[in-house]
Amino acid sequence: MFRRLIQSCVSSRFGLATVCLLGVIGQPAAASIASTASAVISYNSGTPTPLFDSTYVYGSSSWTSGPALGLPATTVGGYYNGYYNDYSVITPFNAQYNPADFVGISGAGGSIEFQLSQSIATNGFTLSVQSGIGLYDATGNGDNLPTAAYYNNPQNATVFVSQDGTHWVSLGDTSFTIPTNVYTDVSGPYTNTPGTILADFAKPFTGTLASFNGESFQQTLATLNGSGGGTWFDLSGTGLSEVNYVMLETDADNMSDEADETMYVNAITGIAVPEPGSGMLIIGLLSIGAMRRRRK
Repeated sequence: MFRRLIQSCVSSRFGLATVCLLGVIGQPAAASIASTASAVISYNSGTPTPLFDSTYVYGSSSWTSGPALGLPATTVGGYYNGYYNDYSVITPFNAQYNPADFVGISGAGGSIEFQLSQSIATNGFTLSVQSGIGLYDATGNGDNLPTAAYYNNPQNATVFVSQDGTHWVSLGDTSFTIPTNVYTDVSGPYTNTPGTILADFAKPFTGTLASFNGESFQQTLATLNGSGGGTWFDLSGTGLSEVNYVMLETDADNMSDEADETMYVNAITGIAVPEPGSGMLIIGLLSIGAMRRRRK
């Protein structure tokens, strides 16, 4: 429709082009496009700790295909390395645990740096980290506790962002508590039947774990409101015009009564910087109309 409208405007006189211009302006904006991690620049698993599952450690220091790249998988992924056969759909109560889709870091020196498929905007909550967090099911039917909780071990890391891969801005040490969801219309929390409507990984979820307090499965999906979930970050205070790299680091905890930080990354997603809009196109339309008018 947009293309036909442009063609009509270009072939019109200036006056009609003005009318068409108003029509172009009135067209609904395109939905946001999700940017994802497209490559791992560097990786160090860090120092293993008692809470760290070495299943999620990878020997390669960098790769362009493999775990944590692209959008999260829609299911657990079936048979893997000889020890399970699970095709269940990823929901807030059924977190991903397939090692083919995760990479882990832990303790002192744990770090992973991603390059993004497209630049991420910095005008608000535009970056998310998808971890392996799943909500604790109080009944087996997808019901949160009165005070919502997750069933995994804690996941913590410091997140950094960069425009050029050299100069980094810290977003602070973060506890990851928000689950991932891949379909908005599945019937239950542990189904093997995929939905028909994919969740939007370019739609921020700015709630907290407490947002799910006492909610049923369907209420949990309604609270996510179409978002793919994950922990979202506000980049408006970074001073960057766009973000092209994301890095996570873990530290050893100096407190003897606490464990070192551990983090499992399933995906990095965000809101891509929009393609050049219709502003230049509109100027072009007006220029064409003006030129035709002068020639008559």
